[in-house]
Amino acid sequence: MDEVADRLMLEVGRIYKEEGNLPDELLSALYFVFNSPLQSALDLIDRKSVSLLSCPSGRNVYQVIGNSGLPYVCFGESNYCECLAYRYSVLKKEEFIMVCKIL
Repeated sequence: MDEVADRLMLEVGRIYKEEGNLPDELLSALYFVFNSPLQSALDLIDRKSVSLLSCPSGRNVYQVIGNSGLPYVCFGESNYCECLAYRYSVLKKEEFIMVCKIL
């Protein structure tokens, strides 16, 4: 399933760069693959809780302010988050899609 998610995210990036938005069909596919974390992630974006931080080294990271008000740092190339939801649903339950609403 990770391969499907990876391909879908590449398509999302490509279409968003070209069109500046995502068609309903692609949003439906995202919801099918990522389910409930997607709605929470879109909520974070709507509330402008996601910021891109550019480091002097040229590396980019994202800072996400979670619902609790705590900031989380996400590296674009990693698939790990320090939030409690990730630790519970991915690390302890070993769910097959390794995401939380922040990732």
